[in-house]
Amino acid sequence: MKKKESSMKKPISFEVSINQLEETVEKIEQGELSLEQSISEFEKGVRLIKNCQDYLKKAEDRVDDLLNEKIKLD
Repeated sequence: MKKKESSMKKPISFEVSINQLEETVEKIEQGELSLEQSISEFEKGVRLIKNCQDYLKKAEDRVDDLLNEKIKLD
């Protein structure tokens, strides 16, 4: 069974996601894309936002874990 192409890609970092998201927003805001291109860029933006949210949730969970460990040590 072949793996899906998207599952084989290396995840991009939070910083790269933010930069790509900014570029995507700029492209859309310029208003020079066709409707289909705009929708495609919007979809890309949604995926990037989801990636950023996932990173932020993981970071928040790590901080919570560290704070809980510190409280237990006190």
